[in-house]
This record gives sequence, C-alpha cells and structure tokens, in this order.
Amino acid sequence: MRRLLSLVALLLTMSLLAPVATAQEASPEPEASLLAELGYPELRVTSDGTSSDLSTKLEAGRYHVILENTSEVDIDLEFYRLPDGVTIDDLTAAFEEASAGPMFVPPDFFFDMVFNGGATSLAGETGEVVLDLTPGEWVVNLYSYDPETEEDSNIPTTITVTGEMAEVADIEGTVEISMAEMYFEVPETIEAGPQIWNVVNNGQQVHHVVLSRIPDGTTEEQVSELAGSFFAPP
Repeated sequence: MRRLLSLVALLLTMSLLAPVATAQEASPEPEASLLAELGYPELRVTSDGTSSDLSTKLEAGRYHVILENTSEVDIDLEFYRLPDGVTIDDLTAAFEEASAGPMFVPPDFFFDMVFNGGATSLAGETGEVVLDLTPGEWVVNLYSYDPETEEDSNIPTTITVTGEMAEVADIEGTVEISMAEMYFEVPETIEAGPQIWNVVNNGQQVHHVVLSRIPDGTTEEQVSELAGSFFAPP
C-alpha cells in the first residue's frame, strides 16, 4: 500500500491551515535542540514502526512533538483532521480506490482536510516538530518505509483533542516560507546551521516544500526540467 496521503509523491504538505516548525536530530536527546528551547509542552512518542505509545486523548494546544524511532526503518507521524462525517475507513477506502486507477485522483473531501505536518525520523534516530492541535477528532498516521526493500505501511489512529486552543505567539527568528497557488516565497539567502523553518500555506490547495541540495552550477531551468520529468508520460 502506498503512503496514505502521497499524491505522486508530491502532494503531502507541511501544513494546510497551521504553521509548523520542524527539525531533525541524529541524537536521541532533543532537549538540546532549537525546538526544545521554545518551551512548548513536550509530547514524546516512541515507535517501533508497527505501533506507538501516543495517547488517544490530548488537551488542545501547541506541542513540541518528539518522535523516537526504535525500529530499523524510517517512520513518519502525520497529523490531520478529517471533515465532519468522514471516518478513517472512508479515507483509507477512498485512497485505495484512487490508487488502483490509471491516474491518482484524490477524493473530494481531501481538500477539506486539515494537514498539520508531523515528525519524521530515520531508523534509530529522533525527529521532532512543533505543531498546533485544535479541539476535535484528529487522525494520526504512523507511516513506515524500509529503503532496502521499499516496503511501506500506514497505521492510522484516531485521537481526541479537548479543551480550548489558547492564543500562542508567533515563533521569532524563524526562516519564513509562504506558499499559495503557483508561487512560493523564500529568503534569497539563509545562514548555514541549525534553524527553525515556519512554512505557511496561504492558498486554497495543498502545497508543500521539498528541500534538496544540488551540485554547483545547476541552473533553475535544469531543476524545472527534472521536476517536469516526473509528470511526463511513461
């Protein structure tokens, strides 16, 4: 089964309606990370790739999510809210049906979902993210991928978030990335070193950012040509 919300590997977002700050640490002690220094309540989740110890009941608020990966595969912990009346079974069935067709077309309710990003962790490492959990029912998908066998799995779980969402201040000193339909804005220069990126989607559709290092001398035209090749007919 393909990644639950992977649309030609280019449609899963960092965030649709809420800002998200992310970081990846090779050390299992994220207390030294920039995200830990922000002082948000810690939500630590341990996973072996087949299950996790994430609580099914949480209070609304902004959390510092820490994903400890004890497995030998790569895992993601993805947070999203379904529209009223749509269940996990509806979501899974819709994506399995869409994946079986000649062209992947997401269900209509896809664009009414709230994507809040999540933490990514390589095998044996620790990933972390800062995200907002508003009151309501959330789906948390545990996605695992084995790069050696290319096998993957999705294990969705429903959690209930209660209480009221308090106002939280913007995070200062972040690298600001904004997106909408057919454009995105990113600083012309970014200092090297550990950073917190705040990715905001101002558009009406799902968007995301992929960051890759390219060889010296590579032009924008070459990158555009490479990206376009993913959509070319076989």
